Amino acid sequence: MMFGLNESFEYFLCENCGCLQIISIPHNLNRYYPKEYYSLSDVKRSPLKSYLKRQRGRYSLGLSNMGGKLLKAIWGVPDIVSWIKVLNLSLDSKILDIGSGSGIHLKEFNNLGFENLTGVDPFLETDIEYSDTFRIYKNELSEISGSFDFIMMNHVLEHIPNQFSVLDEVFRLIDHDGTVMIRIPITGTHAWNTYQTNWVQLDAPRHLYLHSINSFKILCEKVGFEITDIVFDSTEFQFVGSEGYKNNIPLVSQNQEDNFSSTQLENFKRKARLLNESNDGDQARFYLKKISPERIQIEI
Repeated sequence: MMFGLNESFEYFLCENCGCLQIISIPHNLNRYYPKEYYSLSDVKRSPLKSYLKRQRGRYSLGLSNMGGKLLKAIWGVPDIVSWIKVLNLSLDSKILDIGSGSGIHLKEFNNLGFENLTGVDPFLETDIEYSDTFRIYKNELSEISGSFDFIMMNHVLEHIPNQFSVLDEVFRLIDHDGTVMIRIPITGTHAWNTYQTNWVQLDAPRHLYLHSINSFKILCEKVGFEITDIVFDSTEFQFVGSEGYKNNIPLVSQNQEDNFSSTQLENFKRKARLLNESNDGDQARFYLKKISPERIQIEI
């Protein structure tokens, strides 16, 4: 429904774990990723906007500055700061973004003062070098070496067929005391139960596996990870996009200002916040740690 192709795809819902997965992956999956699906191009930002975002972000990290205090009061805590605020990362921590594109998220980290930044995305045209310590590689994950203090995957895992193998590579790359953050859509939640095949984050056939909390926990434990925290971070998109699909409006043709009143949009935002608070939003970020040797011995 994103592009109005009017094609159907069969999915299987596991009764045991709740994972929703495509039955047959299309032979030419690239056909469903046109250029407008997502951008691998560089995103330019004015020096002034970068400065203001930096001041707000650094204050949110606990690095005091009066300008940042005011900016935070107006615009709140930046998303990437909320991702890492409790992780005790230092500005020289080594960070890896899997499926980074041109480095949109890593640039946000760099703007805050983080320097040891690595991205990997096999769909780039070529490697990108922003500095000696900030590089993005056109590689498969298996070609990346070293160890990292923080690894993130932002709405990437649901597109990957060999999820166990990828998480096994993540296990290899994360430091023994490091943290992995994975953000994915979640099935079995309010949006899925309400909209079913019109749920915007079903995104067939690009989303191959849509996990429940239980199925993702099972996958992580098979690799050797334990989930240390789950933060639901859904937005009004779960309603705006899904309501459009109910009315046969492809996502690329949707204009929320035309389709919904300001009151409706505010209600969607409020409802998303309430769903997140009750652990029922349609997406979440999971924090993973390697299971300790003691834990492994006990489970064996």
